[in-house]
Amino acid sequence: MKTSSLYVTRDDEMYDTKSGFETYEEANAYREECQRSWINHADYVFLVTRDSAGNFVKETNLTKATKEERIKLLEEAGIPLK
Repeated sequence: MKTSSLYVTRDDEMYDTKSGFETYEEANAYREECQRSWINHADYVFLVTRDSAGNFVKETNLTKATKEERIKLLEEAGIPLK
């Protein structure tokens, strides 16, 4: 069984990276809050998938995904949009 989680990071990965979000809406709200305070930097919400042993499988940038792709990926991962 695969497990998935969301995290938010800055484009230069120098500072804040936060994980443990319950929903995409919660992660995206945090991303937008950070975006406003980190001028000239973009922030991204990533979906990380791991196998049953906890090994990294895939990382997907949900911020750059289309709305349809994002909904499908979150549904497959069992993570609610809201």
